[in-house]
Amino acid sequence: MAASSRAQVLRLYRALLRESQRFSGYNYRMYAIRRIRDAFKENKNIKDSEKIEELVKKAKANLEVIHRQVCLFLSFYLRLFILPSLHAASLPCPNFPLNLFPLAHVY
Repeated sequence: MAASSRAQVLRLYRALLRESQRFSGYNYRMYAIRRIRDAFKENKNIKDSEKIEELVKKAKANLEVIHRQVCLFLSFYLRLFILPSLHAASLPCPNFPLNLFPLAHVY
């Protein structure tokens, strides 16, 4: 693996772990961290550059999924428990729409 490719994979690994730490639920957080570590350990000896690129694309997609899930949970949490006068810029995911789902089912 080339040095730049190795550095890219390590950055991606750290980004996945860092984003997984943002899950507030212990079980979700530990499951995500365990799956990330297991997947990277399983694929650490791969030398084929095409396979590495494929795995990097898959990991980037998973990073987006983790980020989306964390933001989704935070948006529901913030809408239910935090004052509505909170400014959007101070939110953990400022670009995530807070009005995505109506709260008609919440009493």
